[in-house]
Amino acid sequence: MGKWWRTQWKQIRGNAKYEAARTVLIWFYIKMGASVVATLASLVTFLFGHREVSLLIGIPAAFWLLQITLAFAAPKKLNLRCIPHGTNSSILCLEVQNKGEDAEITATIRVVSRSYGGAVDTRPYIGKWTLLSYKKKWDDYRPDPTASKVALPSGTHRLLEIARQDSEDGRGNEISEAKLVGSDEFLRWDFESKVDSKLPTFRLDIEFRGEGIPKTISKLYDVGPVAACGPLGMTEVFV
Repeated sequence: MGKWWRTQWKQIRGNAKYEAARTVLIWFYIKMGASVVATLASLVTFLFGHREVSLLIGIPAAFWLLQITLAFAAPKKLNLRCIPHGTNSSILCLEVQNKGEDAEITATIRVVSRSYGGAVDTRPYIGKWTLLSYKKKWDDYRPDPTASKVALPSGTHRLLEIARQDSEDGRGNEISEAKLVGSDEFLRWDFESKVDSKLPTFRLDIEFRGEGIPKTISKLYDVGPVAACGPLGMTEVFV
């Protein structure tokens, strides 16, 4: 058997068809993997007229090709890591890191409840992604460019704006307000309050969706001031 293989190798080596096929096979090996190489090797062997070898290689090659097809046909999945950022800033953001495949991401946010007052608007709204690569400071009042959908290549991150904190003078008392970005809902509290346990909070349901990816990721957060003077913070809730 070994002698037969050596004979065939001598017959085709140096042939122009062989060199062309070799170039294509090397490129596909780098791009697509050994399974496609095995399939193309079976085709090249068949073109040279060695039908017995074609059958010998073609059966496992077809099986490997089926595995590749199933892998490509499998639905893509989101794999996101979320990290809140609010320290030293009037804007509360959620850093979203993509640990999976490239995707275009949207975030739908819904207010589940508020810790005080009457009913709140629980209709979902589209989250706003900042297009800046840095976090703004308290004294930076320039408006942020935002988008409702962002491209999130694998290994990269974006900032989803959650809420902004402002202060105003209300009848002799300084009142702080936190407004949800993309919604008309807000929190208000006494800036000089000494009892942090009385500080208000929202409970938000954030759903991340990737374009062309059927399964979404949902997370619950409690959002509100960390202290009476700020900043805003958010804590993930597991239920």
